[in-house]
Amino acid sequence: MKKVLAVIAALIFALIATVLVAGSLMPREHVASSTIVIPASLDTLWHVVRDIERMPTWWDGLDSVSRIDRPGGGEAWRHHAPTGTMDIAVERSDAPGILVTRIIAEPGAPFGGTWTYRLEPMGASTRVTITEAGYINSKVFRFIANTVMGMHGSMDSYLAALARHFGAEEQPEHSVG
Repeated sequence: MKKVLAVIAALIFALIATVLVAGSLMPREHVASSTIVIPASLDTLWHVVRDIERMPTWWDGLDSVSRIDRPGGGEAWRHHAPTGTMDIAVERSDAPGILVTRIIAEPGAPFGGTWTYRLEPMGASTRVTITEAGYINSKVFRFIANTVMGMHGSMDSYLAALARHFGAEEQPEHSVG
C-alpha cells in the first residue's frame, strides 16, 4: 500500500512540476483574434455591441452587468459571470467601428489586457473582429490557457452568441500573432 501511495504522490508531483515548467516556458503576453460575419447592418450591430448593460440578455457568458465609478472618470462596467466578477473600462469608442475595452486589473493580478472590437460593413452584413492583447502572470493559468482552454474561448463565446442574437449560426475564425 505504501508503494502505491508513493507512486501516486510521485505522479502528482511530476504533473505539478510539468505544469509549472511548461507554463514558465510559455510567453506571458499574447495577441489573439477571432472574426465572424453577422447578417446585420453596421449600425444595428454597433448599437448591440455598444449596449454593454444589455449584453447578458443575449450572451450566457454573463449573469449581469452594472455600471461602476472609475477612478479618474470614464466609462466602466462590472461583469458578473458564473466564474466571478471582472471590471472593464471603455478605453475608446469610435462609432460605428471601433471599441476598445480594458480589464481594470490590480498590480499583480493573474491576468489582464484589452479587447479591441472592429466592425466593418460587408454589404448587408458586418464583419466583427475581436483582438485580445493580454497577459497571464500565473504559470498555471498560462499553461491552462495555452493547452486546455485556448486563447480564443471567451471571444468565440461572445461572437457566437452575438451571431445567434441575429439568428445566425456562424462560427468564428482565428488568428494568433
